[in-house]
Amino acid sequence: MASSNENHCKRCLMVSCAINVALIIAIIFILVLGGHFNDVDDLEDYEVDVQSSAIHEKNSSYDGGISNSSVCLFCDYLGDTVNENETLYEDIYRTSDQRKLCCFRNRVIHDFVRAVQNEDTENTNTSYIKKHFDWWRNRKASAHLYLDPGNPLSKDNKLRWVDRDSYGTAFTRDVDLENGTHLRINHSGSYFIYSSTSFSMGGGGIVETFYQSVTKYHPLLPRTGDVDLVFSKYGGARSSAKHHTNFLAGVFELQSGYLISSSLSSAGHLYLDNASPVTNYIGLYKL
Repeated sequence: MASSNENHCKRCLMVSCAINVALIIAIIFILVLGGHFNDVDDLEDYEVDVQSSAIHEKNSSYDGGISNSSVCLFCDYLGDTVNENETLYEDIYRTSDQRKLCCFRNRVIHDFVRAVQNEDTENTNTSYIKKHFDWWRNRKASAHLYLDPGNPLSKDNKLRWVDRDSYGTAFTRDVDLENGTHLRINHSGSYFIYSSTSFSMGGGGIVETFYQSVTKYHPLLPRTGDVDLVFSKYGGARSSAKHHTNFLAGVFELQSGYLISSSLSSAGHLYLDNASPVTNYIGLYKL
C-alpha cells in the first residue's frame, strides 16, 4: 500500500512539473544522451559533471548516464547531502558550477514537456500522450483547467477556464465546470485545491497593487457571499519584480454544492500573462 501511494505521488509530481514548464522554462531542462542540452541555446555553461558527483557516489544504482527521456529542474533547495532514495526523483546530478539537477525518467512526461515548450501540436503524437495521461484524468473527484485564451475574465472579476487542451491534461471528473468560472463540488470531503497565475508588468514604474484569491461559495448560503480560501497581494513598490507567478494552494473540507473560483482585482487584469496555453491553471482533487 505504501509503495502504491509513493508511485501515485511520484506521478502527480511529474505531471505537476511538466505542466509548470511554461512557468519555469528558464530552469527546466530537456536532457538528451551524453549530457548535452538540446534546443536551449543559453545552457552551454551547465554541463553535467556526472563523474565527480558526490550525490551519485552514494547511490549504487547509478549507471553514469543521463537518459534521453529525462526531465530535470534545479533543486538546490533540497540541500547538499540528499540522494535519490530520499526523494521522488530517479536521478540527481551536479552541473559544472555546482548547481543541483533533479531528474525524472519518463518518456511521456518528456514528450509532453517538449511539445508544450515548442508549442508543437501538429508534429507530436498527441494521441499517444493523451493515452498515457489516463491515470491523471481518472482520479476520483478531480479537475485541472487552463485559462480561457479567448475570454480569460468575467464581468465580475472571475478568471474563466476551459477543460480541454491538445494533450489531455485538462479535464473534469465528478466535478462540474459552471459558466466557465466555477468548479462545483459534487462529493463532500477534503480537497487539495491549487491555482497558478502569471503576470507580466512590462517596463519601469511602480506596479499597481492587485489582489487574487481562491474562493468558495454555496448557493444555499447566499448571504455569506464568496469566502476566501487563500488570498494574495502583489505590487505597490518599485522593487516589485516585473514578472510574477502567483501560486495559491491548500487543503480544505468542502460539502457538496460548494462552488470554487478564482478572483482577480481589476488592477491585475492589465498584467495577466496569457502568452502560453498552460501558463495559468486551476485544479483540485479529493483526498
